[in-house]
Amino acid sequence: MKLTFNLQLSALPINDELASILEKELAKCECKLTKADNFIFNFRDDSYDPIRGGYHPVEIRISHITDHWKFDYITDFCFFGEGHCAELTKEIDFDFARNVGTCLYGGEHELVELYELFELWQSNFIDYVNQDVFTVKISTS
Repeated sequence: MKLTFNLQLSALPINDELASILEKELAKCECKLTKADNFIFNFRDDSYDPIRGGYHPVEIRISHITDHWKFDYITDFCFFGEGHCAELTKEIDFDFARNVGTCLYGGEHELVELYELFELWQSNFIDYVNQDVFTVKISTS
């Protein structure tokens, strides 16, 4: 399934490679999701835990709008707390639908204020995917 993104409509610069990663993952998916209006991609490092660390889980949601796809949100999770009491929580959330982003210790900001953070996050995420550190599940909502 070809995912055509209108990347110029985004408040942050979406790398073509990120869009390509989603398209490749969707092509690998064995389930029949071709008629869906949205997809949720869950990238998980199965060994990530609060003691040893690892690669943060990431969730990306995209939606179909007329003749293209758009990013709804990208959320990076981390463990918060100590040992067995640690819980997964949102560390960084880029909410394209509301044009705001939040950071665990930095509060809420307009997306344009998070330009450098997003560039760094996106570059690292693409590198991690290329290192094949994640298992990926795709669903619809």
